[in-house]
Amino acid sequence: MTALLFTAKLLGAQEAHAAGFVHEIVAAGGDGPARPALAREIAGHAPITLRVTKEALRRIRARPSRPRHRRPDLRDIRQRGLP
Repeated sequence: MTALLFTAKLLGAQEAHAAGFVHEIVAAGGDGPARPALAREIAGHAPITLRVTKEALRRIRARPSRPRHRRPDLRDIRQRGLP
């Protein structure tokens, strides 16, 4: 996983499926045969489970991304001086 993140390698559908990132591969525009079964499985969970999961996903998506660390440039060095 770490190597995948650091190399920024793009995965094909088969590789993503083999790695467990994708549940099912379907033809473009097609509905997978497992979709109704997956919907039934999700709907079978307790309502509180679904609410908590949705809230967790909402919070993750709403979280501001961390600012990237910026390397000091010449202006920063002039303003602060050398260490």
